[in-house]
Amino acid sequence: MIQIPCYNEEQTLETTPSALPREVPGVDIVEWLIIHDGSKDRTVEVAKAHCVDHVVSLPRNQGLAKALISKLDAN
Repeated sequence: MIQIPCYNEEQTLETTPSALPREVPGVDIVEWLIIHDGSKDRTVEVAKAHCVDHVVSLPRNQGLAKALISKLDAN
């Protein structure tokens, strides 16, 4: 799973998925996870429009480290 922490990434997230792999040798399934770190813009909508597989949403911005840890707590 590719994790992408996002805070107000509406503008830059439009180009990110095209740079990410959907196939990796030796890996059966490659999925994309957006960690929505309390963004105030349309980050989630843009992510979903670009075929992101999963979204974990935090209620408010907590920073990169907390965003990455939150994915572990969501499992």
